[in-house]
Amino acid sequence: FFARDRSTMADETGKMQIISLMHNVYWVSELEIDPSAASDDPSGRFSYLVACREHGARPIIPALMMMSGGTLLLNNYGMQAHDAAALAEGLRHNETLKDVNVSDNVMGTGALEIAG
Repeated sequence: FFARDRSTMADETGKMQIISLMHNVYWVSELEIDPSAASDDPSGRFSYLVACREHGARPIIPALMMMSGGTLLLNNYGMQAHDAAALAEGLRHNETLKDVNVSDNVMGTGALEIAG
């Protein structure tokens, strides 16, 4: 029982960290972005959020949650080209993912950026 509570707390702490990062990078548009912060983030989340802001894409919360794991599953998610372009930027900086599934989305040229 105690171990389960600790893992739930860890999950909640991780979610709160992601929400805080998303708020600070994506929603606070006047925030000055330090490019060196991207190199300190092996998950690529920071780069992804900065790219979302630059491309006018809304951050995909499940993507943020899965970027530190081994698999990213966003198949049939409704991503469009600008969403895919932002995700591609985060994936370029990601050092943890082994598998990415973005099939069945309407990405157009954004798919080429992810593949590249």
